Amino acid sequence: MANKKKKKRKQVFHAPQTVGERKKIPMTPLTWALSIASLAVQVGLTAFAIYALTVRHGEAATLNYGGIYLNNSLLYLALPIVMWLITLAIRLGLRLLPLDMWRMPADVRRGVERLEGRPLRLATLLVELATALTFLYVDVTIFLGRAPLDAVMLLWLAALDAGIYFPMRYAKRSAAQD
Repeated sequence: MANKKKKKRKQVFHAPQTVGERKKIPMTPLTWALSIASLAVQVGLTAFAIYALTVRHGEAATLNYGGIYLNNSLLYLALPIVMWLITLAIRLGLRLLPLDMWRMPADVRRGVERLEGRPLRLATLLVELATALTFLYVDVTIFLGRAPLDAVMLLWLAALDAGIYFPMRYAKRSAAQD
């Protein structure tokens, strides 16, 4: 048998801590604006879903799911419910979990700690807003009887990527300045 050398890997991610000091992440005017915009889009999504449900309720087929009868128009409510659950999870996670519990590369985590968590809050709000806008678009296109465009879905993925990449890159650069 050949003696195989074990490669040592550099640990890219820090080990999340199970206990840590919770610090309140401050809100900047930009994050306030993003938060309000996201919540406004979600309220609009919910209102539109309720409107679509009432308009299409009589038109949609009722299906039997193992003795449970569901109207297909309830699909309009699925996206707002999922969006509110995502929002609740993100906002509670930012309030309840210490920064040490968020899984990030070590240098990014140092920058996020240096900037008091603001890049993390910014990234999560950008993701929340992009997802809310996309869900609204999907609900409206389904209501109009069309299929969502693939290009819009690709734009959503690009927005998610940019919404995470740029704030975290800023945090990484901030850590490098130390």
